[in-house]
Amino acid sequence: MEQVRYHIIKTLDYPVITGMDPLSALDMILHPYYANGIYFLTDENTKIHCLPKILESVPRLAGSKVFSILPGEQSKNITDLYRIWKWLIEKGAGRKSLLINLGGGVVSDMGGFAAATYNRGMDYLNIPTSLICQVDAAIG
Repeated sequence: MEQVRYHIIKTLDYPVITGMDPLSALDMILHPYYANGIYFLTDENTKIHCLPKILESVPRLAGSKVFSILPGEQSKNITDLYRIWKWLIEKGAGRKSLLINLGGGVVSDMGGFAAATYNRGMDYLNIPTSLICQVDAAIG
């Protein structure tokens, strides 16, 4: 009998994926966005320690653009928000593109706000890397 690797919870306005191997569902979730561009927002720590695992799990993401902010609350500011918007413009992101926020609460907060206000809104996906982010910033 095959073990269930992940669960998709659909009781919210958006799906929440959980389980022993939630990354196994990632390629399926990202499929509609490949043609329109997938962009990563990370902090410097998650870029080094977490992004390689994501790219290993979904090789099609290898060419995705990545923007990193400094880790910590000091990155929650209008200057960094502007830098994220400017980067999205420069890299050609559109309303049908996807911003993946890979990190803790600061990355999820900044990325969610940046995506919601960029080009009248674009989709985003939070991949939380801390417990507080999982329950507060990513799902909250």
